Amino acid sequence: MAISTDTISKLKNFANINANLVYTGDGKLKTISEAKNILATADITEAWTSEFGIYDLNEFLAVSQIIPDANFDYTKDQCVFSGNGRKVKYTFADAAILTSPTKDVTMPAAEVQITITNDEINELRKAASTLGHNTLRITNSSLSVIDSSGATANEFSIENKVDTDDEFQFDFLINNLKLMPGNYDVNLSSKLISEWVGEDVTYWIALEKTSKYGG
Repeated sequence: MAISTDTISKLKNFANINANLVYTGDGKLKTISEAKNILATADITEAWTSEFGIYDLNEFLAVSQIIPDANFDYTKDQCVFSGNGRKVKYTFADAAILTSPTKDVTMPAAEVQITITNDEINELRKAASTLGHNTLRITNSSLSVIDSSGATANEFSIENKVDTDDEFQFDFLINNLKLMPGNYDVNLSSKLISEWVGEDVTYWIALEKTSKYGG
């Protein structure tokens, strides 16, 4: 059976977070950044039931495309892509030497919950690139792209109405928003952690220390 295009897309996204990948055989892809400030998990439809490790995910993805619509078979040590009389063998890495999540995130109680759409995420990224800013700031009134250094007051914002009287400011580095396309229900905690829940993928992203919640 070929690897589905949906799983390929998720693997490409996860490669932006960490080049390593350990699959544990539980029907979920999981990854964590080297800095341990981004963790992600995604469901897959493939019936992969055994563990394997990939040292260079981008290399693996490139190998998977050598043979169009290749069948994918694997053991814990290697996989084989085959089709149309062609075959490519790829050796897996020892999972013990790879960077991978060792436990699931226990999300603390979230003081704020909002929904951010795919269009809004794209607008925020475009504005950050255009303005040269590095920070997304979420407050009671807006989602805004700012210069956290204070060198310029230039700012892009999207109106945001949250049903709370409490004052808050949650800051993210734009570069940490390595998200698959889609709409996200976002849970924000004053413990400096956020949870971004998509259709079948979830990210836990650390907030910056400039974040604050009035209570």
